[in-house]
Amino acid sequence: MLGGAGIVALAFFLEGVVTIPLFNRLGLLNWFETPEATATTDWLDAVSAGIGEEILVVAAPVTELRFYRVSGRFAVPVLVAARMAYHLYYGHAGVWWLAPWALATAIVYWRWPDVRLLVALMVLDVVWNAQGVLFGDDLLTDLVLIGVGLALLAVAFAIDLRWYRNPTPPMTPTTSLRTVWLRAHGTSPGRPPRHCAATPSRPLTSGGERWPPGTDIRGRSPI
Repeated sequence: MLGGAGIVALAFFLEGVVTIPLFNRLGLLNWFETPEATATTDWLDAVSAGIGEEILVVAAPVTELRFYRVSGRFAVPVLVAARMAYHLYYGHAGVWWLAPWALATAIVYWRWPDVRLLVALMVLDVVWNAQGVLFGDDLLTDLVLIGVGLALLAVAFAIDLRWYRNPTPPMTPTTSLRTVWLRAHGTSPGRPPRHCAATPSRPLTSGGERWPPGTDIRGRSPI
């Protein structure tokens, strides 16, 4: 969690000092301001966007893709595309300024899908969205992000020098469609139906004795 959050914090820093100034200079960003925005509305927007976005474009698709054991080579581009599509209001070209963040979150959460890391990603997203209210200065924002990112990575390496080499194993589907169908109809694989008892190898009489071999459940010999 610490290492992954540190990588994402550094991705935010990279956007603040490289991609945003570059795209601004090229005139590719579609910036817009909300005239009636206040500190309260800024906070509400930052929190709702930060939490909702990480669930919609990171946690939910990662959970689904890992459940079906999709290859990371296919999953990471899908996750990056999902993040980009969420921000197309910046323009088809301008949206690429957030490529470092989109790629970092896709790789990090695909490799370590953990609720603690998800909360850390939400917090970083909220801080980025509310940087105007929190810091009021781009330089201070950049300094905070690089400081937090390096500090988190330092702690991660202090705990385990090889933390980045231990991904979370993929989830194994435990319920197939056949199992769901059988359970819905009162049965499960390898078990007798719920509405009838298992038939013993030899039926029992009313007194509990076994019927002789070759007789049916009523004690009659087959014809």
